[in-house]
Amino acid sequence: MCAEKDPIECHRTLLVAQSLVASGCVVKHILADGELENYEAAVERIYEHLGRPKNQMCIFENTAESRDDAIYKEQERRIKNRLKRHRSHL
Repeated sequence: MCAEKDPIECHRTLLVAQSLVASGCVVKHILADGELENYEAAVERIYEHLGRPKNQMCIFENTAESRDDAIYKEQERRIKNRLKRHRSHL
């Protein structure tokens, strides 16, 4: 589904996979080395990549869903900024 080497750097992980999991589907990402990573492990890596422990309570939000939503939005911003920088060099 993704063209990125790392699924946490792809918007599809944040948009499509999240919806599939919410619908009850099992999502596994194929990593660059051919290994499979389940969706939950990818989300965990997004938290780690952003320096935010998943089990840490958020000051303004107190549900796991809202914490995940905030993390997804932050990662989406990172991806959009990376794409803008890439396009400006073309």
